[in-house]
Amino acid sequence: MANEFLDVYDDQGRWIGVQSRDRAHSLGLWHKTFHCWIGGYWQGEPVLVLQLRSPNKDMHPGLLDVSSAGHLLHGETPEDGIREVREELGLALNVSDVIFVGVSPQSFVAPNIIDHEYCYEYAFWLMQPILPDVFTLDTTEVAGIFPISLHILYDLFSHHDETLHNVQGWKQTPEGLCATTLPVNVHSFVPRDPAYYLDWVTWFKQHMPES
Repeated sequence: MANEFLDVYDDQGRWIGVQSRDRAHSLGLWHKTFHCWIGGYWQGEPVLVLQLRSPNKDMHPGLLDVSSAGHLLHGETPEDGIREVREELGLALNVSDVIFVGVSPQSFVAPNIIDHEYCYEYAFWLMQPILPDVFTLDTTEVAGIFPISLHILYDLFSHHDETLHNVQGWKQTPEGLCATTLPVNVHSFVPRDPAYYLDWVTWFKQHMPES
């Protein structure tokens, strides 16, 4: 795959040029990303829809993550990031369908990668039933979909819970999305500040419609 080119910024958010994604990560340059958190009701409970990252991803393979997320390419606005929801999950959303919640600076450091992101955060409430045929996954990016109870997420991140919780969802197979059970604890998620996950649990608790 051809390398992506990103607008890069200093730690005050001022634009300083354009670099390849690989170069931005190797130099630790700030860049912008799009996050869309999707909530809904599943089996009578309010949930957040978590994506299971492909095992082939260069960062955080096989971990649970934001419903849909991706880098904003050179010249793209945060609103252009809505393409990620269509590309990764097959949900035909427009920017008018989602709610802009704010910008979250986040950093991750690992061998050969210094990832500094200004994450533009959006929310969407899925009014239709959460079923596997709602989603068409980009299997190079996403290995599965798991609607996880707000109550479980709160317990995990408020107590740094290492207890395994068996959550139900769907994994991609050659035959399509198939039901599965995944044991998860706090280490099953992309490593972010627990407050970030808790803020989203609280946001959806406050804004969710009646089931």
